[in-house]
This record gives sequence, structure tokens and C-alpha cells, in this order.
Amino acid sequence: MLARFAEGIADQLLQLDPSSLEKLAELSGRVVKVELKQSSVYFYLLPDQEGIRIEREVDREPDLLLRGSFSALISFFHKGRFDPEGGSLHFQGDPELGNDLGAFFEHLDLDWEEGLSRFIGDTPATKVGNGVRGFAARVSQARESVERNVAEYFQEELRSLPAPPEIESFSKAVIQLEQRVTLLQQRVEKAVRQ
Repeated sequence: MLARFAEGIADQLLQLDPSSLEKLAELSGRVVKVELKQSSVYFYLLPDQEGIRIEREVDREPDLLLRGSFSALISFFHKGRFDPEGGSLHFQGDPELGNDLGAFFEHLDLDWEEGLSRFIGDTPATKVGNGVRGFAARVSQARESVERNVAEYFQEELRSLPAPPEIESFSKAVIQLEQRVTLLQQRVEKAVRQ
């Protein structure tokens, strides 16, 4: 029953991107097993030209297994790519199908305003859309600012993270040390042979 509910929601969302069904048709006949890490929750996705069927059991082996934390799976289904901060995501099986599925979700272009306008009208939906986009832009700017400030704090104030020039200098020193060790090893081997 929950699978049918989720399938209904997925179908409604896919209607907000008219080209999505054509893209799903290319994945028709493939089976993707999705497992929630550290739990017994799993389900199967069966894409075709009509949408994405969600099943609890299927009678064949999956072409691809996606296993990950809830946040990693949500990130993948939302953005079409792995988000390292979201948790680990494990792919097993057909890598091409994984790439195709990721590309599908990444390029999924849901016209939220169009869907919302069916309920509240065009003008209010446009205003809500503009408000949401503005809010998202401010949140993104705030996140970037916090990331810069935290990195600067750790580099400059706490000195717990090296600055980029220090990293470059250290890397060069390691490479030089490696070259010297290799040269010394060659000299020792030559001396032992004589």
C-alpha cells in the first residue's frame, strides 16, 4: 500500500516534466533495488515509458543495487548525484544504469509553478515561485559564507588547517624527499651488488 502511495506521488511529480517519460522509456525493463543502510527497508524501482513502478518484491535479480543512508538516497534522487556530506551511497551492478539513472534525476526539470498554478492560479504561483527562488538564493549565499568563515577560522585563528601555500610547499617537500629516498635506495643497491 505504501509503495502504491509513493508510486502515485512519483507519477504526479513526473507529470511536471513532460520529457521525463521519454527519458524513463530508455530505462524500461531495468530493475533497481534500493536499500536503506543499517535497516531491513528495501524496494525495487522499475522504470518504463509510463513512469516508475515501485515494488516490494520482483522475480529477478536487480540490474543495479543502490544502498545508502536515508540522506544519501534522498540526495541522489533529488540531485542525481552523490552528496558526500549526505552520507555514503554504494552502487553495485551495472555502472551504466547507475550513470543513466543519475543523469535522469539530475536533468529532471519539474515545473513546480505549473503544478501549483493548477491549484492557486498563475499569478499567485509565480509569486510563490519567485519567493522560493529568492529564499533558496539567500540560503545558498549564507551557506557559502558560513563555509568560507569556518575554513578561515580553522586556517587563521586555530591554525589547525594549513593554508593552500603551506599545503603546496609540503607536497613539494614530500616529492623531493621521495626522489631522494629513491636515489639513496638505488645507491645502496648498487653498493651491495659490488
